[in-house]
Amino acid sequence: MLFEKLNSDNIIIPKELTGKEIVKNNLPPMELINFGKNNEKGLLLLRIVELIGEDEILDLDEQTLYFINNLLINSGFKKISDKILITALPQRSEI
Repeated sequence: MLFEKLNSDNIIIPKELTGKEIVKNNLPPMELINFGKNNEKGLLLLRIVELIGEDEILDLDEQTLYFINNLLINSGFKKISDKILITALPQRSEI
């Protein structure tokens, strides 16, 4: 997640660190991808809020955190993505 965020901020990350397998194994549901492609940002955010529900960010599994972060970055919500990373990364060493 961190490397993807840095890459979105135009920081060059070596290819061996970005790992296409990670992306393939953590794809979001097609519904969410389509919201992003169709520029339906409000629906995308609403769906992400529904996914998170009443859970804390730290209670979400790694796959969910990864694809939420990916969707937010790709949809232009970098500030929200930053807040999720600031919350999740210090507590998780395996992400």
